[in-house]
Amino acid sequence: MSEVVCLGELIVDMISSTRDASIEASESFFPTPGGAPANVAVGLVRQGVSASYIGKVGEDAFGRLMFNTMLSQGVDASGIAFDAEARTTLNFNARRADGVRECLFYRNPGADMRLSPDDIREELFRDALVFHFGSVTLSSGNGCAATDRALEYAKENGLLISYDPNLRLGLWNAPEEEIRETIASYFDKADFVKISDDESEFILGTSDPREIAKKLVARGVKLVAVTMGSKGCFWSDGTREGRIDAFNDGIFMVDTTGAGDSFVASMVAHLAARKKAGKPLAADDEYAAACDFANRAGALATTRFGAIPALPTREEVLATYKK
Repeated sequence: MSEVVCLGELIVDMISSTRDASIEASESFFPTPGGAPANVAVGLVRQGVSASYIGKVGEDAFGRLMFNTMLSQGVDASGIAFDAEARTTLNFNARRADGVRECLFYRNPGADMRLSPDDIREELFRDALVFHFGSVTLSSGNGCAATDRALEYAKENGLLISYDPNLRLGLWNAPEEEIRETIASYFDKADFVKISDDESEFILGTSDPREIAKKLVARGVKLVAVTMGSKGCFWSDGTREGRIDAFNDGIFMVDTTGAGDSFVASMVAHLAARKKAGKPLAADDEYAAACDFANRAGALATTRFGAIPALPTREEVLATYKK
């Protein structure tokens, strides 16, 4: 069985071939496999950590692309289900020179919204160390129920819980207050949360990293990592805290897709290693070093197009230290 179980959306990112143009002005698009938790699963494998995936795709060409991609990347895809009644979700993505992305989702409904508790197999959790999930699956009633079932299995089997409230308002069909409440309601189920400062502005009403950590720790989160783009990241467990500068040495950014997921994969790999070694889940010098490693992994992901194609290996991240 795998060390980490990931659950969430499987989405094909349709990346614009035209740099610094809107979706409307783009000449063409090329498909790249993605979906935040899927990116994390592949990122884990590239860092030497085994991962399995739970999700749902359409019984179509893009669904087969996602399934075969996960297999080819070494992820256990036995938890991926096919749906004959819904298409695989597409995300048309235009890139600007400043790194800001314009997204247009085709998901009405997407197969990922139809993931249900019946699709969750307990055996995937029995020998695992960490369960990781995101918030996009929570945008449907089915997805919430499936996530809740997975959380039950994870807790019954003693897994650490990792949560990334990856905010994608374009994938929700609900009032903003309902979105905010749903995403926030899962903080108290997590041991580790990675959140960006701009996401937190919407979800928690603040972009101040220390305030973010304080609010999350008050909800029971044991470790917090706040990503701040070019300003690096902030980490805290409520007792210790620190800030790691962004890694910019030799980085030429071409596409920010997947950078946050590469960061998360590194942090989840750290959690799995701590759990495997029987070490307590607390912030220390080792945790600060893990955040630095994650910053470097995220930066490397911006130097290539797409999400999964851009995720670095452990060796590539280690090479940045030698430089």
